[in-house]
Amino acid sequence: DHYEAEFRVKTKDGRWQWLLSYGRVTRRDEQGRPLEAMGTHIDIDRIKRAEENLQKSEVRFRTLVENMPLGIMLVDKDGAVDYTNPKFKAIFGYSEERLPTFEAWLDLAYKDSNTRAEAANFLAAPEEKSCMGIVLCAGGESKHVRAHMVELPFERYLLAYEDVTAQMHSEQTLLNREQELREKSQTLEDINTALNVVLNQKSSTQNDLKSTMYINLRDLILPHLDELEAALRTGAQSVCLNTVRAGLKHMAELCRSDLT
Repeated sequence: DHYEAEFRVKTKDGRWQWLLSYGRVTRRDEQGRPLEAMGTHIDIDRIKRAEENLQKSEVRFRTLVENMPLGIMLVDKDGAVDYTNPKFKAIFGYSEERLPTFEAWLDLAYKDSNTRAEAANFLAAPEEKSCMGIVLCAGGESKHVRAHMVELPFERYLLAYEDVTAQMHSEQTLLNREQELREKSQTLEDINTALNVVLNQKSSTQNDLKSTMYINLRDLILPHLDELEAALRTGAQSVCLNTVRAGLKHMAELCRSDLT
């Protein structure tokens, strides 16, 4: 004969207010229909308002989480997985049925023992807020992932996973390109050094040749031209000799000026 009900009533000033009614039937008619009841009314308006606000917050939270560009996992204090958002499945391919616990997630995704230990440390040491690692996806593909952890009220944890595979590949490509440019730069420096050596050697060889030519002209040829002129018998031959002498002196002067 006891009853309990929640309902709204309109107050004298026109507001609607929630009440919780407890009571029991104290008298019935011959057909068993209640005729009289006794009970209490409790004002639960603040509780109902709080519940409504909580429901709205939960809707907003779920809407936010389900549309985030990050893979989200909610884990309780015992390590049970309460929820994963659509992006989580899009990144890794695992359904909620395959992830009943956080431990199951570690077994599936983290094959490297060091990375697995670091990921497991999230729940064991909540002060560790983020880590990097390679995760094995359901389809066999490996992805570079940055994980973040947020401790929620009532000993629950929110883990957010960011796929940084493309970023890591871009950074590696950039590093390879920088290394390639350094190697090419070093090769160009080596070629430049080799060319300088060749050019210096050529310049030195040219100077040696000019020096030899100048000494030969000065000491071995020009001094004997006078003797040759004296032995010549015709004026035409003397003119020819003078022409040769002038040319040789000019060559000697050019060699001497290049060497000074």
